[in-house]
Amino acid sequence: MQPEELAFFTSLPQMLPLYQTLREKLTAAYPDTQFKVTKTQISFRNRYVFAMASLPWRKVKGWPEEYLLVSFGLAYEKKSPGSFRRWRPTPTAGPTMCCSPARSRWTMS
Repeated sequence: MQPEELAFFTSLPQMLPLYQTLREKLTAAYPDTQFKVTKTQISFRNRYVFAMASLPWRKVKGWPEEYLLVSFGLAYEKKSPGSFRRWRPTPTAGPTMCCSPARSRWTMS
């Protein structure tokens, strides 16, 4: 893991284990994955960005207090019965997944 990735989680260190799990699963499935850390997100990319992880930047009513927001660029809408919020699909943005320590599984929005 890059030092920039660790530094990204200084404001919410309890999300680091979730991110590490996500990172391990994505690198196992896509070994050529590269990581780019910016102020607001960590991008997972090969030729193009295919997933992004970010921390909460504001409170949203009905959402957990702490969560890791993960967006995947998919060519289709993925529905999940465990969703706590639905997003209108757009051609440039894929579905969003959210996981918090209080939840036992990833949920899709």
